Amino acid sequence: MKKNHAAVIQIQSLFDSNRNDYQAARMAAYMKNLFPYYGLQKPVRAELQKSFIVETKGFTIEEVHSITRQLWALPEREMQYLAMDMLYANKRKWNDDTLDLFEELITTKSWWDTVDLLASKMLGAYIKKDYKNYRARVNGYMRSKDMWLNRTAIIHQLTYRSDIKLEILEASILNIIHQKEFFLQKAIGWSLRQHAKTDPDYVHAFVRTHTSMSNLAKREALKHIL
Repeated sequence: MKKNHAAVIQIQSLFDSNRNDYQAARMAAYMKNLFPYYGLQKPVRAELQKSFIVETKGFTIEEVHSITRQLWALPEREMQYLAMDMLYANKRKWNDDTLDLFEELITTKSWWDTVDLLASKMLGAYIKKDYKNYRARVNGYMRSKDMWLNRTAIIHQLTYRSDIKLEILEASILNIIHQKEFFLQKAIGWSLRQHAKTDPDYVHAFVRTHTSMSNLAKREALKHIL
């Protein structure tokens, strides 16, 4: 088994020495006890990881990818948060291998706290620069049997505003509109609520036309325009 990078071993030791069992229990409970925690709340973690993030900016993107996978494999959830912070700090180096990595992370140890950031702030931001070239991938997310990739198809355009591809948003929503899964219905409402900041009339019309939308999705979509 390949040994973890020295920087990973060092930050793991630092996090462990600052473990807060009380906060760890609370944070795990908030996430339905799906993951163990060190108990490092965001301001504490941000300070502890500052030097680590700076160090990784001197690494190649291949090293960043490798370290990301090493962090993702560790049990404590803060390690996945650290991996995402590191990836974002190195965003100028992103390439199509990074896009493959985003997809891998979205479908591994999946929960809203990682998926939503990866989908909208990372994957969505990366493919926006050449959306035509990556559209086939988005179609694949729609057709996937993985719920989190379906959610990614819906929410990856959250930051696009006037650049949004409405036909993609509509297709991704209509693909799963009849499913009862909470995270998918919530994603429908969230994506439409976000687009309502740019075009509230469109969102009104969409909700009015698609009567099969769940009440949850409708409430979320219309939250700030009624």
